[in-house]
Parts: sequence; structure tokens; C-alpha cells
Amino acid sequence: MEYKEVKKKFEEVYKSKIQPNILKLDIYRHKQKKKKMIYLLSLVIVFIYNVFIFIFKPEMVISNYSIDFLFLIYTIYTFTIDIKKIEKQYRKTVKDAFLQPILSIFGNFKITKNENISLKEIQETGLYHISNKKKDDDIITGEYNNLKIKIVETKLSHRTRSVNSRESSEITDFSGLIIKFKNNKPFNGVTVVSQGFDTDLYIERLKHLSEKYPEIYPPDQIRALDSFPTNMLLSVFQSLDSQKLKIRNGKLCVSTTDKQSQKKINKQLEKIVLEDAQADKKFQIYSDNHNEAKQFFDILMKNIKKIEESFVYMSIDFVFKENFVYVFLGHVLLASDNQSGQNNKISFEEDKGLFEISMEKSLAKKKTYFNLLMEFYSIISIVDFFQKDENIR
Repeated sequence: MEYKEVKKKFEEVYKSKIQPNILKLDIYRHKQKKKKMIYLLSLVIVFIYNVFIFIFKPEMVISNYSIDFLFLIYTIYTFTIDIKKIEKQYRKTVKDAFLQPILSIFGNFKITKNENISLKEIQETGLYHISNKKKDDDIITGEYNNLKIKIVETKLSHRTRSVNSRESSEITDFSGLIIKFKNNKPFNGVTVVSQGFDTDLYIERLKHLSEKYPEIYPPDQIRALDSFPTNMLLSVFQSLDSQKLKIRNGKLCVSTTDKQSQKKINKQLEKIVLEDAQADKKFQIYSDNHNEAKQFFDILMKNIKKIEESFVYMSIDFVFKENFVYVFLGHVLLASDNQSGQNNKISFEEDKGLFEISMEKSLAKKKTYFNLLMEFYSIISIVDFFQKDENIR
């Protein structure tokens, strides 16, 4: 979908479906924010009271230690749950009112609670096989240009225990977007293209954005990425990234559906060695159809720069399987320019993840909704990259 058409439809939707609801929902936002602040203030008061008793009335602490401690824990727990409920209800209300109309610009899309891509399905692609927990945030399902599309913002993790510790800790394997869409024709084989996490490239891209848009990406924050703690954190991500592929004896293990029997079968994909040494170092490609794999890779090379202009991510993976294309955008931190050719800056600001509208800010700004539009437009553009290529559609 062309940018001019998207912009025109946005203006129509904004005037007819978004603007009429802004005042009513901004009043609702103020009420929810006030309610949240009351709970937070109550937590602070309870905490200060307990500190006061501990310092100035130690004899009371000794005599009523168990009761006071249990009361403190109970209060913190119940108030935290209530605060999360307020935030969750607010997010649902504003997304139903504002995001849903924006999604309708692109086709028959809807926000749903129903899981659209399961953990088992993800692991059958040969990716993130060590994950045993999946937590979805935004789940969007619909059709675009007669293509069925599923989008989920999700987190995959597993628990691990160190040698000298009895307690286990949760490790995040993937946090980001998964896009799945049905291709018009089935693929002859199965191909997986994985771009590993490159720390230097990631920091370089953030610095480039900081130079271009310092008001959105403050240079002092970006420079902090060169610090020792950040580098340690990034090295952890790089280590986890190396474990995401299910490799056995040099081959990638995947599960697919047999065309004749329609039963699930296991396959081992061969590693494809690229002629370009630099590309071969950057990407890992596994396939049971060499010609198809190289064809897909050529398509990706044509479009990878465009994707990089839309998102800043830590890793990206593509799976071509049966008649579906999967795109994994790992640890999406923020969005940059998109394919519109316009000077449109997208910033998540203090919001967490995609498609979020902060409770702390007024709903009156039109740019808030334009940002939602451009975030989804960037995702849809990834689908367009593939569908415009005659070799794959």
C-alpha cells in the first residue's frame, strides 16, 4: 500500500473514528491515572510507616514482627495487582478505541486474545528450541491484499539453574515481533535464514539515529552503550543468540507437513555456504532446496536495508515453510524512518513496546495516533517486500 493512500485513509479515520473519542477517553485516562497514583501513594505510606516503626518503635517490631511483616507483604502484593489491573484495563480500552480503527486502514485486522502462533509452531521452524515459556502481548490477526496475516508481540524464555545455586532464573530468549503470512503458492522446500546479533552493527545504527534525530535518541544515552555494563549485557544477548537454532550434527532440525500424507515429519536441513564470505559470516542459511534458498536470500538482500530503515532490532530471522513466511524481529527497541520517503520520525518515547499509548500523556496529540499508524505500516511493508517479488508470490 502506497504511503499517500495510507496517509489519506488515516486522515479520514482520524476525523470519523478517533477524534470524536479523544475527549471522553482523555477524561477516562485522568481518572485511571489518579486511581493509580492513589495506590502508589498508599504503598509509599505503608512502607514509610513500617520503616518508622522499625527505627523508633523497635519493641513493637519484636512483639508483632510476623503480623507486621505479613501485612506489609500482603499490602504490596494486593496493591501491585490492582495497579496492574488499572494499567491493563486502560491499555485495552484505548487500543480498542484507537488502534482498531487504524488497523482497519490496511484490511480486515482485529486485536484478539486468542493465541495465533503457538510455541510449538515456533519450535517446529528450528528456532528457539530451548524456550519453554511464551508470553504474548499484542496479538493481531487479519487479511491484507487477500493474504492472511498473523502478528504477535511476544516474549520467549526458559529457566536455568547455575551449578552452585538451588534457585533457577528466567532467561529471555526472544522478545519482539513475529509476523506470519500465507504465500500465494507453496514452497518446494524448507528454508531458514538467520541473521545473528552483531553488537557493533547494533550500536553503530543507534549512533546513526542519534546523529540524525538527537531530540528523540539523546546522544548521551546512546554513548552509554559503549560502557562496560552495557557491553556485558549485549554479550549475553549474543551468547543466547548462538543457541537459538536447533542444530544436530551440523544440520538444522525442523518439523513440516508431508504433502502426500499430510502428517508431521521431521527434516534436517543442510547448511548453505554463500559465495560472498562477508554475507556468509553475517547470515546462517539452512535448506533442503539449494536453488530455492539462494533465490530467497537474493530477495532478502534486496530488501534488508529497507527493513533496517523501519526497525532497530537485535536479530532477524526468516522461515519459508510449506506456504508460509515467518519473520522474527528480535528485541525490537525502537522504530526509525519508514519506506514513505517522508521525514517521519517514530519514537516509542517512554512507552513499552509497539502500539502503546502512555497513560502519562494527553490523548489530544494527533502524532500519537500517527505513530501507531506508521508502526503498523512498517510491519505491513515487510509483507509488501515479499509480495512485490515475482519469484516468491
